[in-house]
Amino acid sequence: MKYNVALAMLFSLIAGVAAGAQPAPGQAPAPVSGPVSAPAPIPAPGLVEVFTHGEGKFGMKQADGRLLGPGVDALECAMKALDQPYSLEAVSMARSNRLDAEGRDHIWFPTYDTGDPERAARLAGPIGWLAIQWFLPHGARLRPDMPGFKARARVTAFPGSHPEVLLRRGGFNLVPGTDDENRLVLWLVEGKVDAALSADFRETLKAGAADYARSLDIVPYTRLPVAFELTRGFAKHHPGFRPRFQAALDTCRARGIPAEE
Repeated sequence: MKYNVALAMLFSLIAGVAAGAQPAPGQAPAPVSGPVSAPAPIPAPGLVEVFTHGEGKFGMKQADGRLLGPGVDALECAMKALDQPYSLEAVSMARSNRLDAEGRDHIWFPTYDTGDPERAARLAGPIGWLAIQWFLPHGARLRPDMPGFKARARVTAFPGSHPEVLLRRGGFNLVPGTDDENRLVLWLVEGKVDAALSADFRETLKAGAADYARSLDIVPYTRLPVAFELTRGFAKHHPGFRPRFQAALDTCRARGIPAEE
């Protein structure tokens, strides 16, 4: 609980910095030199597009097409508080990145703070925690705790994911990944790769791949606070949205939405 409170304070502080520092109660604003013109109106977003990969607990795609999870609950609560129309769709992380590059403004979740200040200023949350784990063939000879693992092991991750960034930055022997979690399991079983770094994706597997996945060894790697991310274009075109969204998420969290883990 204390970690969630501290993280909420951190995300709210970032929101305050992004919105601009305000004078304390009773304190006069700092003087402004030169002529002052009326600020240009900030365009309000119309329909806000929100994307998630539909895998894992924060937004799991159901057989009937619905998305369920704590991220979905937090999104619904915050958007309702803001009276903000939105759409929610399951797409791959790679497609979300392509849409961002094409200038299609949207919000993505789940994501994490990677230590980049520019990116951190576009995050809103937290909405929970996510465990990142190594998936290895059962009884693998190369294991993450071995000295030669980083140099010798052929490792992979889902394209465009934060684990892929961690592997690249860490100097691992990175094999380009696949968007298909079923194929990823086969890569591990067949020995095409020695390990995969990811959040738990086993609930989304088809029956055959799920049977293979039961034999995999799992080794914890790290635990990350999860957030929503506004694309650069969205943040630029609607600079007032992120602080309002963060405030709404804070209010929802105080009401117990999403539920504590």
